[in-house]
Amino acid sequence: MLSYLSNRFVDFLLDNNIIKKEEKEIYVYGYQIIIASLISILLVSVFGLVLHRFLESILFLVVFIYTRQCSGGYHAKTFLSCSVLFLSLYMLLLLFVEAFQNKIDLYQIICILSIYLLTIIKYAPLQNENKILSHQTIMANRRRSIVVSVVWILLALGLFPWFSRFSIVITLTLGMVAMLMLIEKFRKEGQA
Repeated sequence: MLSYLSNRFVDFLLDNNIIKKEEKEIYVYGYQIIIASLISILLVSVFGLVLHRFLESILFLVVFIYTRQCSGGYHAKTFLSCSVLFLSLYMLLLLFVEAFQNKIDLYQIICILSIYLLTIIKYAPLQNENKILSHQTIMANRRRSIVVSVVWILLALGLFPWFSRFSIVITLTLGMVAMLMLIEKFRKEGQA
């Protein structure tokens, strides 16, 4: 389906001389990523509405997507496995929030956030072999990762006394980002 939609759209661009024939493969791949991402975002939003957890869902999306853009981490081999992993993490997050909302304390929040921040400081950004970054881009993403991390951490800590549910969503989402970074780091080391 992704391939079909992407090819149809790119064929439209080719037919209207918007792109060159040599660029077709790159555009097809790019549109596959865009469509797969939009489907995942739409599914999380719909689940959030159906489960009456829309704000938590939007918070998860914003924190996860924005943080991963500059920090990197594990990348699934197919669009389907990527979407399944993303939705599984989201559902796991909702289950954890429901199960632990009244059981998690500030000390545990600080522990998770500390592990996340140490992971960012030590490893961000992790490169994807499909998208090699220049040294300048790596340094910019590293700075951005640290700044974004500090903002999320301050927000999570600031929300905890009054809106613990949202603080837990931010914290667990950042914990998931750290987990995906560590999985990718150890996977790469295992291949070396």
